[in-house]
Amino acid sequence: MAYQPHIHHRSQQYAAQKSQWTIPIGEEHACYALSVQQNWASANDYYGLHMQGNVPQPLGVTRLPEAITVCIAKFVSADGIDWHGYPAAHWLSPYDKPDEHILQAWLASGLISMPKFRKIHGGKKCSL
Repeated sequence: MAYQPHIHHRSQQYAAQKSQWTIPIGEEHACYALSVQQNWASANDYYGLHMQGNVPQPLGVTRLPEAITVCIAKFVSADGIDWHGYPAAHWLSPYDKPDEHILQAWLASGLISMPKFRKIHGGKKCSL
């Protein structure tokens, strides 16, 4: 499963249309690798967290003009072979919200608290 960063999520030229990564490309790759390793999968997508130690950190911002901090990534593939990801604003796009079993795994691992679980599950804005 090859991972390739997508230029639209790393270029100010697209910042009004697409969310933008704020972490280096190497950390974007690490976020993807962790999501695959932990099998934080839903249907044909993976969801990831940018970890520093055992604490999730911000990884990007929503599209302009808001540019609100985002802490969850979504990784997608059209063919199941080549993957790319983006900072996912689950409160703006319901299809970007991690499934409950992923949130349960994060909760059980101590990566998110119950109040954060409820906010994300309910589609409310939540910074980790």
